[in-house]
Amino acid sequence: MNKKKYSLAGIVLLLTACSWICSAVSAQAGTEEIGLSIEPEFSFDSGDYGGGDTITTTSFSITGEYDLSDAWTLSLTVVPWQTQDEVYTDVVLVSGRPVHHLDASGINPHHENTQLHTAGRNRHSSPDTFVGVNTPRPEETTALIEQEVKHRGSESGIGDTTIDLSYLLLKERGAVPEIFLHGGLKIPTADEDKGLGTGKVDYLLGVDVSRGIGPWTLEAGVTYNILGEPDEYELDNYLSGYGEISNALTENLELAVQLSGAQAASDESDGELALGMQLRYDMEEIGEFSAGIQKGLADGSPDYSMVIGYFISL
Repeated sequence: MNKKKYSLAGIVLLLTACSWICSAVSAQAGTEEIGLSIEPEFSFDSGDYGGGDTITTTSFSITGEYDLSDAWTLSLTVVPWQTQDEVYTDVVLVSGRPVHHLDASGINPHHENTQLHTAGRNRHSSPDTFVGVNTPRPEETTALIEQEVKHRGSESGIGDTTIDLSYLLLKERGAVPEIFLHGGLKIPTADEDKGLGTGKVDYLLGVDVSRGIGPWTLEAGVTYNILGEPDEYELDNYLSGYGEISNALTENLELAVQLSGAQAASDESDGELALGMQLRYDMEEIGEFSAGIQKGLADGSPDYSMVIGYFISL
């Protein structure tokens, strides 16, 4: 059995252990809910993200939500483990997704195009003019740049931490949907030197709406992501959003179809658009298991994704 199989087996065991622990806590708490929910989740993404080379990212996260009141809910998401199988020097994880960027000199776009650029070139000089007495020949310089952005193997570590506070603005009543406002920040706990995060604090503001229509539930949301400014490259603020429709297939089994997307987070990256499907099985007192797949429809999305999760309210 290889390392990937060991890792997957470990995640499954960890999810099972979390379900047992949460069930035990719920049993100790009795029938009265304390307003706390816990959701461990394992995700797997694979794609070239518009860069020409496949990048595989896996992560394990735990989200805890606590109802401060009938209207206010505080959530905390930690990522105790994530890994990226192919790490390039022009790629950084933003909200867990690989994003291509230019470095401070502005000469390192997608690594598949590095042969078009030469280091040491004076931007204000003619195409044949190079700076420095000992400057390498153009073909040698091109090779140096290509080496600079090649992959450096697999990197693993903890991910960024996210804190979010939501407010129930309107309850669903008649034709009026349920509306939530939320805001939060990303704490840069991931190692920026490994490309697992930007090393900067990000902020987010968003709104979510949901509406039940017979056996169907409609949900949608949009979030504005304000990114911190790394010293060595530039990133752009972006909008992300989703729309979902779900229906109960049986008393305990629910099917959800979701369309999600996001603007590009840099000039050298592409926007995201993906279509996904998720099955959720409600085991009542002992929680809910979910499993889903997603297909990327745009270059900035992974070619395909998989997610396995567990949710329990205490």
